[in-house]
Amino acid sequence: MKVKGIVKQWRFPEASERELARDIKRAVSKLVDLMRRKTHAMKFDATDQEITDAQAAIEDYAKSLVAALIGLLPALALTVYKFNSRQWVNVAKSSGGAKNPAVILLIAAGATQSEPWYQESREQWESMSAEAFNKLFTNIIQDWAGNVRQANFTDKTTAQVNELAEKRFAVYSSWASNRATGIIGSWNSRLMRQRLKDSNVTHYFWHGMLDERERLQHLQWEGKRIALNAIHDFPGEPYGCRCWAIPDFNKIGE
Repeated sequence: MKVKGIVKQWRFPEASERELARDIKRAVSKLVDLMRRKTHAMKFDATDQEITDAQAAIEDYAKSLVAALIGLLPALALTVYKFNSRQWVNVAKSSGGAKNPAVILLIAAGATQSEPWYQESREQWESMSAEAFNKLFTNIIQDWAGNVRQANFTDKTTAQVNELAEKRFAVYSSWASNRATGIIGSWNSRLMRQRLKDSNVTHYFWHGMLDERERLQHLQWEGKRIALNAIHDFPGEPYGCRCWAIPDFNKIGE
């Protein structure tokens, strides 16, 4: 890697990730409360129609929870955008891009969401995030319904069904955390890539956190110079990736 001096780290927006994880967990907790009540209200041997009716009521409630989460996305997008913009300026200035026109413009104008790409990119991310929310809640409900039906089919008692349901409820919270990581990471990575494109940077150097969570493949890519348009993972794109890109300002427009 041919970058002189200390290059500042392009940090991951962990605060936004934690905030979204808390919001998703609260929504999942509300869904679980309803699922628990519906499960306890059924006496086994329950009919298939009883389970179907309970599932339909849970699905209707899930729609309102998903809608509330979607409503949080614009503010989250703005927070990550501003955080990412500050990180970009720090990294660009420390890696030789202080005189780059795009960097100078961002410093002068600030992160105002006025870039021509911002609105469309944010809407695309919000659409993908809404799909992720829907998939999460659909998976939870289908998991619950499938387990309840299987327990009923194998003649489990009411107590056994409730016990099984409680074990599954404990799993769903971890699903919420994982979803938050993917949603925030995808937006942060998209912004990172866009800043490189705006600056007419064609190559970057791969850098990671270099801690115990670092994947072997990403350790092998440490310091690798990669074309921005290459068919190659970009930092932050793989699920849970916290790596970052050092722009190569030495050969702009190469």
